[in-house]
Amino acid sequence: MNANPINYKIAAIQPPTGDRVQAGKNTGDSGQRLDFQSLLQKALQSDDQLKFSKHVQARIDQRGIAMDTMQMDSLRQAVGLAEEKGIRDSLVVVQDAAFIVNVPSKTVITALNQNEMQQRVFTNIDGAVFY
Repeated sequence: MNANPINYKIAAIQPPTGDRVQAGKNTGDSGQRLDFQSLLQKALQSDDQLKFSKHVQARIDQRGIAMDTMQMDSLRQAVGLAEEKGIRDSLVVVQDAAFIVNVPSKTVITALNQNEMQQRVFTNIDGAVFY
């Protein structure tokens, strides 16, 4: 039997590099400090996330449409279903709001609250998802 002891080296664990927020120390490629808001915007602009046109952002505020996490998740899932079916421009109805979404670009174009959905005609869509 070999009585040689086994030597283990323990290396210090380094934190992952990339975009992280540390008080006053985090900088991006431009050398400017990144804050939570800019990181959030960056995440929201990634390809797998929905984008909201300036028009729809104004309509959501103007029409008092509440966008909570659950509604956003439902909207994303509904757009995923529309994409699976090959829909290009979809009416997506989620809870008490309706959205017109350009599916290939994952861009929400307009939003309507429950009152505005009554007696409305939706044009320039090729599919609808009720979620």
